[in-house]
Amino acid sequence: MSNKNKNQSAFATSCSRNEFDSGYLQEGLTKREYFAAKAMQGILVDADPIQEEHFAYLANQAVNMADALLKALEQKENTEDQQ
Repeated sequence: MSNKNKNQSAFATSCSRNEFDSGYLQEGLTKREYFAAKAMQGILVDADPIQEEHFAYLANQAVNMADALLKALEQKENTEDQQ
């Protein structure tokens, strides 16, 4: 997976320094962090009482889900670009 998408801000806001130069202000969570947090929410909703030794495993699962989503989105964008 490329870093093209995963390190972009999940909530970038458009800014304009002048009429010829517009860009994006990068603040807050990256897309990867945001997707991982949402995945973690979903995991925890359905989890039995969680013991501390499972924290690292669940966190890794959430990150893996975020990476899978970013990869799928990137593949979809590449397919749409080719059409």
